[in-house]
Amino acid sequence: LTPLLAVVIGIYMTIFKHFGFGPVWPTVLDGFVNSCTGSWYFTLLYVHNIFPGEMCVEHAWYSSADFQLILVSPILLLSLNRWPKMTLIMIGILAVCSTITGFLTSWLLEITISSLDIEKNRNLNRYFYYATWLRCSPWLIGLIVGYVIFEVKRKQFEFTINKIIASALCAASLAVMYVCVFEGYDVIIGKSDKVTDAFRIALVRPSWVIAVSWIIFACAVGYGGPINKFLSLPVFQILSKLTYSMYLIHFPIMVVVIGKMATPSVFTTSQMFYGFWSDFMVILMVSTVLSLAFELPVVAIEKYFSSRSPRKIKKI
Repeated sequence: LTPLLAVVIGIYMTIFKHFGFGPVWPTVLDGFVNSCTGSWYFTLLYVHNIFPGEMCVEHAWYSSADFQLILVSPILLLSLNRWPKMTLIMIGILAVCSTITGFLTSWLLEITISSLDIEKNRNLNRYFYYATWLRCSPWLIGLIVGYVIFEVKRKQFEFTINKIIASALCAASLAVMYVCVFEGYDVIIGKSDKVTDAFRIALVRPSWVIAVSWIIFACAVGYGGPINKFLSLPVFQILSKLTYSMYLIHFPIMVVVIGKMATPSVFTTSQMFYGFWSDFMVILMVSTVLSLAFELPVVAIEKYFSSRSPRKIKKI
């Protein structure tokens, strides 16, 4: 993953300034180009979410958090192999502790998920949004679900459940996902309090991952139905290979589009629809080029070396 990230950092520090012009473009450059001058190495070392001052490629904080969790994973995986039941309980306790810590952080600092207060938004990013220890609960829940699916497949355990119950659980999962995405944003018009905000911030991501986990588990054990057929379409194999490059490049492309605006934009549903799909197609094309040029070649090299059998050492 690092070569493509390094390319994006290089674009930020060299040719990004030539992509736009206009009255707000200098402000855009100040926030993106100058931030990389003294902190680009934090991003390449995957620790820039720990030092959220001047962040180069700010939206790549998730790569840092993910990398830090991957460094911890061998401890949990080895423990699962040796003491599975005790380790599963410990992982569950860690997920609960992370969720409680998120609640306390939001409540004590009065952090909201969406606010017009600039200082509160800064606190959201600095103390919650980038923090790996507050982001780990979905990852830990996913680790439990992955282990359960692995054990079911390994032992060829026949999981049986009433189809009506399975359908109801899938419907409930979709409903929870809807609530996580579209509900709970009354803070913009001042209708929420800090306790409500704290509960939402603490529970929205664990709730989301639990809902997604059931859908994954149902598909894995044969109860996915039409959802499994849809998610198994071959087109997703192509798109899945572009998700990382799209993740890295989508933000700078949208910033260029916004930064070149010389007049205010009129907010309408049709305008947003057109803006989304135009941005999406540009991002898809640019991501395809970057993925083919920098990501997939590295993947091919890794596969080549990992597939080679170790050389036999002749005894003398």
